[in-house]
Amino acid sequence: MRLMDMLFLPVWCVSPTQSTKGPEGWGQVGRVMIEKIAQKVNGNEALLRSGRFVTLDFVVGIGETDYLVSVREGRIDEVKERRLQTHSGVFAVRAARDTWSEHWQAMPRRGRHDLFSMVADGAATFEGDLLPLMQNLQYFKDVLASLRVVQGES
Repeated sequence: MRLMDMLFLPVWCVSPTQSTKGPEGWGQVGRVMIEKIAQKVNGNEALLRSGRFVTLDFVVGIGETDYLVSVREGRIDEVKERRLQTHSGVFAVRAARDTWSEHWQAMPRRGRHDLFSMVADGAATFEGDLLPLMQNLQYFKDVLASLRVVQGES
């Protein structure tokens, strides 16, 4: 199989029977965190510079809830909950709420510190057209890691 063929694989690494439901009340935690992403990314000049050629929509799945993130020239233009299956992005990154919660800790444990380690561990999936993700991999890793808790922040 050629590398280009592998970039278009629909789903990586997670069994379809694996549950992504979190405890009751965690829906708000995911929503609050993902809505901070625009503020964190748009206030980071280095991140904006590295993503200046990125213009696309992608999906971040937090448990049972998907969020559509619109990126325009590296800036997060809009984040909204995906209500219809027809509202889709170029690719999706999905994980359980507790997985994202661990990823967003100030010092995540091994296996939760990086998107690919989460996928390799079976805790996350990539779906869709992965070519834009791979072409801008460090940008997307940094965007999703931008939600990490920093000491002194609330």
